[in-house]
Amino acid sequence: MNKRLHGRQPPKRHRQTEAGAALLLVLLILVLFALTTTVHYFHDNALAEHNSRQQIDQRVLAHAREALIGSALTYRDTHPSENFGYLRCPDIANEKGEAAAPCGARDTSSLGRLPWKTLGIPVLRDHAGECLWYAVSGRAKNNPKTTQFNWDTTGQFIVRDHSGTILAGTQPHERPLALLFSPGFAIGTQTRPRPSPNSGTPSECAGNPLASAYLESLTTLDDAITPITLSTTTAQNNDRISWLTSDDIFRPLMQHPDFRLAIDTLLDDFSACLGNWKMAQLPPTSATQKGLLNAAMLCSPAALEKENNFRNNWEDQLLYTRPPASATAQIDGSIHDNCAAVLLFGGLRTTWQSRADSIEQNDPAMYLEGNNAARFPASGLYTGNRSFSASTPERELLRCIRSLPEEMQQVSFVDKLDEFLVVGDGLNKKKERPAAPADPATPSGKSSISFIGNTSAASCLWYPQPLPLAGRAWRIYYTFRFEFSDTHATSTNPATADRGKGFTLQLVRGDLGAPENCGSLADMGILNSADPRGAPSLLIETDVHRDTEHNDPAGNHSAILLDGTLSHETTLGSLCTAQVTGCRHTPASKFEDSPMATHNQRVEIRTGCNSSCSSCDPATHGSSDRSHALIQVWIDCQQCLSVRNPLVTAQAPSLARCVVLPTELGTAYVGFTGGFLPPAPGQPTNSAPRQGVSIGNFYLGIE
Repeated sequence: MNKRLHGRQPPKRHRQTEAGAALLLVLLILVLFALTTTVHYFHDNALAEHNSRQQIDQRVLAHAREALIGSALTYRDTHPSENFGYLRCPDIANEKGEAAAPCGARDTSSLGRLPWKTLGIPVLRDHAGECLWYAVSGRAKNNPKTTQFNWDTTGQFIVRDHSGTILAGTQPHERPLALLFSPGFAIGTQTRPRPSPNSGTPSECAGNPLASAYLESLTTLDDAITPITLSTTTAQNNDRISWLTSDDIFRPLMQHPDFRLAIDTLLDDFSACLGNWKMAQLPPTSATQKGLLNAAMLCSPAALEKENNFRNNWEDQLLYTRPPASATAQIDGSIHDNCAAVLLFGGLRTTWQSRADSIEQNDPAMYLEGNNAARFPASGLYTGNRSFSASTPERELLRCIRSLPEEMQQVSFVDKLDEFLVVGDGLNKKKERPAAPADPATPSGKSSISFIGNTSAASCLWYPQPLPLAGRAWRIYYTFRFEFSDTHATSTNPATADRGKGFTLQLVRGDLGAPENCGSLADMGILNSADPRGAPSLLIETDVHRDTEHNDPAGNHSAILLDGTLSHETTLGSLCTAQVTGCRHTPASKFEDSPMATHNQRVEIRTGCNSSCSSCDPATHGSSDRSHALIQVWIDCQQCLSVRNPLVTAQAPSLARCVVLPTELGTAYVGFTGGFLPPAPGQPTNSAPRQGVSIGNFYLGIE
C-alpha cells in the first residue's frame, strides 16, 4: 500500500523544493540579464561619452593645427622683409590669447596657451572646457629667431606612447616643430581655480598659470630635444596631443609664388654680384661650406639687400665652384658655355639625403644628385633648372657666372676702398676682411662708407685716378640707406625741422688732378660752378631736404644736374618717370620712410650719341653729330646689380638726360659728396635735423 502510494504521488515537501529551485533559477537569469543590460547600458554610454570627448578634442586640435600652419604660410605676407614659415610664440603670460614677443631665449623651446587672437581664430576649448596649450621649437619660433630656418630645420620634440614606441621623431626631420595639447579635466593634485565674476581677470583662459596644473606629458622646456610620453591610463595622463613638422609647413609653402620668386631672386642677385669681377678676381672654391665660403664673403648677404633675410636663412642650400677650366651649364635644356664659375641651389632633400647635422650639411652629396654630384666641384657639364618649381622641388637650380671682360675697367668699394680719398671729418670708411677660415685674400662685400651729420661741414670721397669717359660706356650700381626716418614732408603741421640734406654722385673734369677739396654743406659737398673742377661736371642728386632757392619740392627728390649747380630749372612737380631730369618721390618721405629701408640706384652713361640721344655708339664719340652723352638713372630697380651688360629691364629709367659732353670731361674723377646737418646745439645726437646715409655695394664698370 505504501509502495503504491509512493509510486503514484511524490511527497509534498519535495515538490515544493523543486519549484523553489526553478524560481530561483528564473530570478537569477532575470538578475543576470538586468545586470548585463545595465552594464552594457553604462558601458555604451561611457564609450559614447569617451568617443564624443575624443571627437571634440580632435576637432579643436585640428582647427588649431590648421591655424598654426596658415599663420606660418602667410607670415611673410604680414612681414615682407622676413623669411617664410615662422611659427608664432605661445601666449606665455595668458594675456588675452596674444603671442608673446619675445618668448624665451634664442633656440629655446617655449610653452604656453595657444595664441588664438594672434592667429585670428576664436578661443578654442577641449571637452573639459579648457583652453588649448601649445609648445613651439626654439628653432621655429618667430621671436627671437634662430640663425637659420628653412625646410631642413629639425624640430625639438620626440613623441612616444606609453610603451616607448616613437610616434613622431624616429628620424631627425620627423621631429615636430610644434605640439598642441588638449589638457582635459584636472587629475591628481591639479588645481585650476576659477576667478570670481568681479575679479576683472582680462583673460579668456583664466586659471592656474602653471602648466603642471593642466599637462602631465610636458611642463618645462629648454634648448635640447624634449621627449613627450603619453599614457593610456587617464588617471595618470589625460593629455591629447597633435603636432606639426617641417614638411607640414614647407610642402604647402612651396606653392606660394613669392617662395619661388625669393629663391630665383637670391640666385639672380648672388650670381650678378659675382659677375661683377674678372675671372682672376673671382673667389676660389673653398674646401668647406660646399665651396661657398669665399664667394659668400665677396658677395655677402649685405650686398643682396633685396633678399637679405631670405639669403641668411637659405644660404646653406647653395653650392659654388670656380673650376680650373671653364664649365658648361645646361639650364632648362639650353647650353651656357664659358662659365667662369657655377652657382647651384641644392633643392629639397631626396629620400636618401638627410642634412641633419653639420657634417651632412657640409657634404655636397646631400644636396646634389646624379651627374652634378659626381662632377662637383670639377669642370664639365652641370645640369638643372633656372627657376624653382613646386612640382620638382628636389631639382637643382643653376646660374652660369660669366666674369667681366678683361678689357673692362672696374672700380668698387670691395677691393678699392683703401684707395678712395676722404675729404672732411664727417665720413667714415667701413672696410671688412674675411675672418679665418676664409681666404684672407678674398675681399669682403660689406665694405661701405657712411656720411654722418655730426659736423657743420660737408664731406667727400674721391677716387684718385682719372677714368676715361668720352668714347666709353659707364655702368654704376650702389645701395644707400638713410639713418633716420622723417615725417616732415608728409605732415600737415611738421613738429620737427626737416632733416637733411642729402648726397650726390659727382663726375668732375679729369685734367686738373685729383680733387683734394669738398664743397659747402649747403651744397651737399659738391664742387660747384665756382670751383674750376666743378664747373664742367655731371652729378646725380639724392636730396631729402627742401631748399627753396633750388626750387626743391617739399619731399625727397632726385635729379640729374650739370656744371656744379643744385638749382632745378623748374619746380619739380613730376613723379619719377622716363625722360625727366628731376623728379619727386611718393611717398614724399620715400628715402626716410619708416621702417627704414635700403634703396639702390643704377646709373648708365653712354657717349657717342646724336643730338637727341636716340642713337649712341661710344666708339664714334667726337665725330660729326656724336658729341652727346645719354645719362640714365634707375631708382629701386630690379635685377640691376650686374654691371657686365647694359640694363635690360621692363622698368623704364626713373631719370634720363641728353647732354653735350664737355671736352674737359673726356676723363673724369668720380666720387660721392654729402652734406648732412648736425643736431641743434644742446640737443641729443639723434635729434632733428640730424641725418646721415650709408652707401655700399658700389660697382663701376667701364667699357
